[in-house]
Amino acid sequence: MDEATAEETAKRISIGALRYYMLRFSRNRVVAFDLDDALAFEGETGPYLQYSAVRASKIFDKLAEWLVAHGLETATFHVLTPYPGTPLHRRLEAEGRMRHGNWDLYDTRHAVFRPAQMDAAELEAGYWRAYQDFYRLGAIVRGAATKPTLGGALRHAAYAIGWKKCEPVWDLLIRARRVGAARPLLERTLEKPLLGRPRHRGGATGQGGGRRRSRALRQAGSGRDRRDPLADGRLEDRHR
Repeated sequence: MDEATAEETAKRISIGALRYYMLRFSRNRVVAFDLDDALAFEGETGPYLQYSAVRASKIFDKLAEWLVAHGLETATFHVLTPYPGTPLHRRLEAEGRMRHGNWDLYDTRHAVFRPAQMDAAELEAGYWRAYQDFYRLGAIVRGAATKPTLGGALRHAAYAIGWKKCEPVWDLLIRARRVGAARPLLERTLEKPLLGRPRHRGGATGQGGGRRRSRALRQAGSGRDRRDPLADGRLEDRHR
């Protein structure tokens, strides 16, 4: 931060602190002004409220950073969506917090209600920021680096890049109903590291977990799911 920016920031914090401090006094009282109390960064003060607002606005960034630091290969993000007919929708509608009834936006990517403690635009911006930060190429590399073996790191990178960086290919496969054609490659990536033997047998990242995911992939490519109108919707969850 350069000197001019620091000076302007300090000025704004000071003005906010003074205004908040003076709210506790009525116009007919004698004010015993305490500068240290007004500028404190703890308790019921203006600077503390400003600090809390900044911390709250960074929660989406911290979420993405935590996921990357712990080596998660994929993550889906969703904006709370009160679907019609649900208790949540009825409650928010009774409180006058539903923004509209455009069903095209009820896709867990848009804020169709007014949040209690932030603006709807802030919620949507935080959603997209967390999504994009987690799937940046640099974040994928850092996540892969958390793996203890080279094979695990390559598996992490191959899965994350193949799942998110090749979205145009997945869109084409989904629209052509040819997801099953990619099943063998996906099964290999999911079942074991690209180098060496699986590190955990029967666990979430070992052969047992791989077999469960393989069954899910087989169902995704089966004729039964192609007749299921919800099948493509499940696959398109990767966009969220």
